[in-house]
Amino acid sequence: MAKLKPNRKLVSSPQSIDRINVIISENWDEIWSIIQQRERAVQATYRQKLRSLLQQCSDIG
Repeated sequence: MAKLKPNRKLVSSPQSIDRINVIISENWDEIWSIIQQRERAVQATYRQKLRSLLQQCSDIG
């Protein structure tokens, strides 16, 4: 039977966290751009769902 638990640590070492911080800080402009794009996409999806729901409600009434 295969192992059920992953064979890796669940907690990062302080060195690993420091490395992640450096990578993020060096690439922050690119990361922030991606975050903004994703947020715009999420908001557009919410707006479309709301329009669809409003349309369904008006069709019922």
